[in-house]
Amino acid sequence: MLIDRIRFHKANFTKSDRKISKWLIEEKNNQLPTNIIKASKLIGVSSSAITRFCQKIKLEGWNELLFHIKEENKSNKTSNPEETLNNIIYSLSRTERQMNMNTVRVIAKKIREAKYVFLYGESFTEVLATQFSRKLNKIGITTKIFNVASDIAVIMPKEEAVHILISMSGMNPNIKKAVKKIKHLGQVKQNIYSIGSTKYSNIIDFIDEFIGGTFYQESPMDPYELPYIATYSITYIMDKIFEEIYKADSKTYEKRINEIAKEKKR
Repeated sequence: MLIDRIRFHKANFTKSDRKISKWLIEEKNNQLPTNIIKASKLIGVSSSAITRFCQKIKLEGWNELLFHIKEENKSNKTSNPEETLNNIIYSLSRTERQMNMNTVRVIAKKIREAKYVFLYGESFTEVLATQFSRKLNKIGITTKIFNVASDIAVIMPKEEAVHILISMSGMNPNIKKAVKKIKHLGQVKQNIYSIGSTKYSNIIDFIDEFIGGTFYQESPMDPYELPYIATYSITYIMDKIFEEIYKADSKTYEKRINEIAKEKKR
């Protein structure tokens, strides 16, 4: 990048070089003149000073410098880390405000007390379910994951179980089928919860509690079929649930984590 080139060679800069580099950093996102003479007038140095500056930063001249700036600007338009980070921060802060922490604590308590913990997802949400499952397994809470598209036949109600269904959009028809299968045998002592990246859920009338998030994604990709920012909202909610579980008996869980760490070091 241009700024990296300037920083690398600035120890050898003259007063004119410093003037040129300052102007370029300030103006590089704007339309720069293709004519070196016009550029020299705008900067207030000679055209030969500009050529010498370009050579100092290992470029042949003004035209090559313009080419590099143009390519950088093009790349920045397609990938802007600061913009992406702002979208993530905005989404997580909105999710935090929308979440009912009492519900988070209830779910955490039920998971700790349950005989069985079942997690349900499909495609990307199955990956998120797996991540959550592994964290719970680390502290001694055994879980089982079901894919709501392919495992529907083996989904069954279970007494003293907690079922957590994850849906990116909150409108997955397979999630709805899974809930109906879980509740099929009627009065079974079990708790059913759902997590989503929006405040909508097509199973809200069939379950005990629903926690939805909020996300903002500018990408042209489908945010539900090819999710990006939405995954952060769901992960954040699950991490909050895990945090409450861990806080309830942190000494025991810490001991288990340390034992696992020691085993790995052997």
